[in-house]
Amino acid sequence: MESSDLVYEPVMQYSVCALDRGALAGLHPQKLIVQHEFEISAMDFDYSETNMVFCDAEGLISYVKMREEISEDTLNSDKYGCDIIKFMNDSMHIVHSSSKVDDKIRLMNLDKYCYVRYFQLHQAKVLSISSSPALPHFFSSSSKDRSVVFWDDRDKLPIAALDAGVYPLATLNDEFEVLATCNQAGEVSLFDIRKCYSEGPFSRSVIKKANPNEIWTSIQFSPNKKFLLICTDGSEIRLISTKSGIEGHRNNAKLKLDASYASNSTTVISGSEDGKLYLWDVKVSPDSTNCVQVFPMLCYPGPHDNACSRVLCGKRAFHVVTASKEAYNSVFFSIIKFAMESSDLVHEPVLQYSVCGLERGALAGLHPQKLLVQHDFEISSMDFDYSEANMVFCDAEGLISYVNMREKIKVDPMNCQKYGCGILKFLDDSVHIVHSSSKVDDKIRLMNLDKYCYVRYFHLHQAKVLSISSSPVLRHFFTSSSKDRSVVFWDDRDNLPIAALEAGVHPLATLNDEFEVLATCNQAGEVSLFDIRKCYSEGPFSRSVIKKANPNEIWTSIQFSPNKKFLLICTDGSEIRLISTKSGIEVAKLIGYRNNAKLKLDASYASNSTIVISGSQDGKLYLWDVKVSPDSTNCVQVLPMLSYPGPDGSVCSRVLCGKKAFHVITASKEAWFWGIS
Repeated sequence: MESSDLVYEPVMQYSVCALDRGALAGLHPQKLIVQHEFEISAMDFDYSETNMVFCDAEGLISYVKMREEISEDTLNSDKYGCDIIKFMNDSMHIVHSSSKVDDKIRLMNLDKYCYVRYFQLHQAKVLSISSSPALPHFFSSSSKDRSVVFWDDRDKLPIAALDAGVYPLATLNDEFEVLATCNQAGEVSLFDIRKCYSEGPFSRSVIKKANPNEIWTSIQFSPNKKFLLICTDGSEIRLISTKSGIEGHRNNAKLKLDASYASNSTTVISGSEDGKLYLWDVKVSPDSTNCVQVFPMLCYPGPHDNACSRVLCGKRAFHVVTASKEAYNSVFFSIIKFAMESSDLVHEPVLQYSVCGLERGALAGLHPQKLLVQHDFEISSMDFDYSEANMVFCDAEGLISYVNMREKIKVDPMNCQKYGCGILKFLDDSVHIVHSSSKVDDKIRLMNLDKYCYVRYFHLHQAKVLSISSSPVLRHFFTSSSKDRSVVFWDDRDNLPIAALEAGVHPLATLNDEFEVLATCNQAGEVSLFDIRKCYSEGPFSRSVIKKANPNEIWTSIQFSPNKKFLLICTDGSEIRLISTKSGIEVAKLIGYRNNAKLKLDASYASNSTIVISGSQDGKLYLWDVKVSPDSTNCVQVLPMLSYPGPDGSVCSRVLCGKKAFHVITASKEAWFWGIS
């Protein structure tokens, strides 16, 4: 198992938490990064803090790679100008507002130096743009037209909009949990991002302005999320507690310019009209009920002839960048050489194969290679974590086996006999699972595998839970469906549901890994696709009805193919169905395996999105090579390419393939890892 590519941090990095006043006094401009002819209006780090962008109102955009040797690419958007600029969740795409022709926001590909699309809804100047590393493609913007708008960069139409008052500003926290807004009336509001479309803020406060004409110019969360930093065009920089909504401090240094939090959440750095840089050490409690004035701890002569109008600090390490017409990186005079260390290696399970490179002859060598776990009762469910280095198995009697699939397989058994276990699912880490009950009730329970304890339960369903799904993109979020006809959205930090949909008789539901689409199906043959951003308030963007030859056929599971082009629907009959996500049409039926006993048999897509593997009543494992187009309008029947004898002659009722590599796991009472000889 190889580590991922190393990420080189910009220039130098320091942990400010370990620096005292003497060390901080050594902060100085070290390197000129970029120089513009006109005042730099905005700048931003990407989320790795290895790249930056700068822009000015005339439209010059500088893309800077801040590795060992600073490399600069200049791009020009003279036609539109550039006022606010923001990286999306990669280092290749930015969005920016216009300073010249209109109020559109434009998405630019920095690699190809081209515009991808524009976003038009605002009717006045854009005041802020914010994005989150937790959710790809999503960003918000605010405008003088009083609106805060939510966007997806793959679609020029907005997701939703809020009225946020006069001259609103908006920012998202990095975890994509909270949207904070403020306006010129002094109102500061916090919204649960999951419910802000349909509900009001969970916190709202009004901050009194000594000068009613003071304009608030920017808003940002502190890295620890306990405070909001609001910059003004006056003599105060304001800190607001996100817990109480109370103003925590004001500075009295007569500043009118940008300020930014350093990575330790106590140090605030701001530019000044006199060209100096000011540093405050702000140690106040979010529970404080008093507003204190804080004076700078240190100030530094700036490199610029005029004001340090733009200041930006890194969130990962102590990076300080200032800009007027030039941009400088400021670091400490005591230069410390650092080596960027790779993150801890994640060992892949046992063996891994790229199925794309395997032909029929190699696939014919698939065989049960290693016994992973053994239960006294039939294993009812199993799941990989998202690294595919760990697995969990459960049976209806409540035995849960946690398997560490590194160099030497380690099994930790846990027993929840009181509740039993029907379906289980890893959340976004390797420590927490959610599972349904097979015995006492219809609650879903969150378990910490490390501490072997329940954290909370989720209660809304009034009948048996039929499916649970989560996404690696959005932490804490999962969905469930039940015989009570509902699909419910949950956050694992709260036992109350976020929202629920009516989805028909015996519904099943699954999320794609990118957290873009929710797919549901029900026993009436209805297959629906929902835009996950709008499914609370709008219906599906695609709905089709699949005709069943046998109306009594029960659909038992649903999953996306790894390439998201198909839905795989398992049944209690002798057919496995493939539905095109593009057209909603059934494009293939996989046949040739046995299931006369109406067993609940799993099928699973391998990582290349063409191989499908399923168990069978006769104890064999069947493999199909399904090469159909999502644009097809015909339904073809596909026979197995290969079949394999099972490990113990019993029915391979559970089958699960990895998405990252060619891992095949089967289970009845025993769970086996299959390898290729």
